[in-house]
Amino acid sequence: MMSDAPPRPPTLRQRVAELGALRIALLAAVAVLVASAPFASLFGDGSDAIDFSAALTAGSEGLGSSGTDFSLGLLWATLIAPPLAVMFAFVVPLDMLMSRIYMSDKSAAERARYRRILAAEALALALLAGVWTPFFVSLLSV
Repeated sequence: MMSDAPPRPPTLRQRVAELGALRIALLAAVAVLVASAPFASLFGDGSDAIDFSAALTAGSEGLGSSGTDFSLGLLWATLIAPPLAVMFAFVVPLDMLMSRIYMSDKSAAERARYRRILAAEALALALLAGVWTPFFVSLLSV
């Protein structure tokens, strides 16, 4: 006798796998940028002033006498992450657009998959924009 049990819902691992490797990398990079945003304008002295020369020289005072040691976290948060956030603010919507285009001629199951992809990327974009907006507002108001 065969039972007519309802199909099991996909596991989280299956949902993540259906995103694909490149989208997982894209969303992971966005997650790193979202996590970096609170540190974007904080310097070693606790000030919120945006001074990039201070970011370059902040790590060389206490780490060694050579003057070549940099605080990589400070460099990341002040010089690398902000431009990457802007770039990813354009890359994520581009991938959403391409997903929408690919979705148009697919079967119902594939369209549902692309809708989930679009929802995940829309959430990532909203988080990215939400956490980086205060930094760029303060940057433009200086």
